[in-house]
Amino acid sequence: MSDVLAVLASTAGAALVAAAATDVWGTARDRFRRLLGRDEPDRQDQIDGWLDSTETAVARAEPAVARQLAQRWAVRIEDHLERHPGSAGEVEDLVSYLREAGGPRLVQAIATGAVEQRRVSGPTVANTGIVQGDIRVDGRQ
Repeated sequence: MSDVLAVLASTAGAALVAAAATDVWGTARDRFRRLLGRDEPDRQDQIDGWLDSTETAVARAEPAVARQLAQRWAVRIEDHLERHPGSAGEVEDLVSYLREAGGPRLVQAIATGAVEQRRVSGPTVANTGIVQGDIRVDGRQ
């Protein structure tokens, strides 16, 4: 698999798991279900189980589990892209949809690889995941 498709699969996996904590989850779930189940109707129950587990883990705010789920989804999406290379555009469209519809928190999760977000109090959001770039707290690294 090309590096571009591997990055796409990784981004889509993070986006799917991040979407489980947002209002766009229903649409994201349905679109991923259709995408991964295309031409393989016998896998629908398995895919539904994966999606349900993802939603449950993210709802429980289990960051380590959510990170593992994002990695598993990346592998599942990579496998799908290997079997159906023509579906890369559809995966890109789905990630774009999630960026547009999911709001700023989901965009940040997709961009950084964060896969768990929960409201701590007021407008504060705690993110976990991969950080790209420097982290500064009060001017210190």
